[in-house]
Amino acid sequence: MPSTTRTEVVLRAGAGVVAVVGAWTAAVLVGDATWALVGDGLRALLGEGSLSTAGDAVRAVRGDVLPVLVLALGLVPAGALVLAGAARPSASSPRRTGVLVGVAAAGAVLLVLGVLSLTADPAALRLSTASWYFAVGSPRMLAGVWLAVVGAGVGAAAVGVRVRRRGVVVAGASVLGAGALATAVSAAGWMAWTVWSIGHYRGGPTSAAAVLRDGSLAVGIVAGTAVLVAGWCAGAAWRRLASWVPPQPDEPPGMRTARARRRLLVAAGVAGILLVALGVRVTSHVAEREPVPDVVADPALAACLEQSLGVGHGRGVSPDQYDKVYVLDCGWSGSGPQVRSLAGLERFTQVHDVDLSRQDVADLAPLAAMTGLTSLRLTSNAAVTDLSALGGLPLENLGLSGTGVRDLSPLAGTTTLRFVGLSGTGVSDLGPLAGSDLDELDVSHAAVTDLSPLAGARSLTKLDARDNQVTDIGLLAGMPALDELWIGGNPVVDLRPLLGAPALLGVDVEGLDPSTPGIVELRAQGVYVGGLA
Repeated sequence: MPSTTRTEVVLRAGAGVVAVVGAWTAAVLVGDATWALVGDGLRALLGEGSLSTAGDAVRAVRGDVLPVLVLALGLVPAGALVLAGAARPSASSPRRTGVLVGVAAAGAVLLVLGVLSLTADPAALRLSTASWYFAVGSPRMLAGVWLAVVGAGVGAAAVGVRVRRRGVVVAGASVLGAGALATAVSAAGWMAWTVWSIGHYRGGPTSAAAVLRDGSLAVGIVAGTAVLVAGWCAGAAWRRLASWVPPQPDEPPGMRTARARRRLLVAAGVAGILLVALGVRVTSHVAEREPVPDVVADPALAACLEQSLGVGHGRGVSPDQYDKVYVLDCGWSGSGPQVRSLAGLERFTQVHDVDLSRQDVADLAPLAAMTGLTSLRLTSNAAVTDLSALGGLPLENLGLSGTGVRDLSPLAGTTTLRFVGLSGTGVSDLGPLAGSDLDELDVSHAAVTDLSPLAGARSLTKLDARDNQVTDIGLLAGMPALDELWIGGNPVVDLRPLLGAPALLGVDVEGLDPSTPGIVELRAQGVYVGGLA
């Protein structure tokens, strides 16, 4: 029997590297909630909890088989080498049979697990077949399908080698390659979506760390490697296995024993690495978990955060999950306790959209840590008076209607504002908004006397300035995009300056004298004038 060649050594080393990368990627893809359930299940098996948690862990793994799919694809190069060795004429019949049965059994397990995953969440299959977005943009949606396909391909290839039929081997390799290719395409769509969403919602370029951290690139590499290996195997099987030569006599017992010992050592080393990596991953996620109420003291805010994180009340969460909360929708529904304190919210630094409407918040200091915050709604939080914490944030949508705000000076350096609500506040000076190219502004029922700070808002389309103390509206004629205006309830004596507003479509003058100059002329110009009895 010839000794191992350098090419074989390189191929085996490469297969080992891909297997380790696949295993590590699979560990990264397992959600923190699943790791937590796995940890609870292990403790339950050791007698430190209810055995029902072990069932929860099994159901969680069954519900998300993408890590299993990636692990299987990472083992494809190693599996190809095993099947190639079993296909050699020199392979002993009993040993070859055992290897092939083991590979076929592994394929059957993957096939069954894929089918079970589909039965666990049939809605995922319906969504994926109804929309290309779900089919391509989320590898998890169809992971069960591709896992079943890969399992079927592995089993068919093993059976083909066992019965010595090259057509079956080629078909199995082709089916496996199709499943791997579908996974690679989905991973590419996932990565493209990640890049776009981070750039769109966080307002900046996507860092390489963000792409690497979510695992999409690693999934694509592992799946792409499996595609290449499966394609090469299909072609090689068709060319080289036109006819199988009967098995040759076994190699000498001493050489066979030495080779078996080396393989055992290599397999033990790889298994040890995988077990250590898995242990580190599980230990870190289980050990670092902390209940949300321990981070955020306000019970109403803690409940809202638990809902955003998708965890049950009092369940532990690993700290890295805080960076995966981007939207915080915590508006008060009219029943139940209100949020009164934001203490602890500074831990959630990646949030870009916050809704705290109708709550009872006063101190906004924790929001200063959200350096990517673009939307903040504090409507009807009467205790809010100080906006100092918002200075420097890239806010675009700011809802402050019904608050106790009077001073906008902390917003003087915020040039990103587009939609601002100040209705029912005590704001009198709009000067701090002069640097923003606003789209919509609601400053009704406030204390404004001068609209001149808005002169540079060339994109302003809607302005609600009802019930203020404005007398001069001449500057509004120079706003090229203004198409809707509410100006009633102000001591305005002449509306004719609005005749020069090129985009004006409608103006509400409720509370003004019907004989105010300009009303007839505006109507004659085609502008809708409403609010008159």
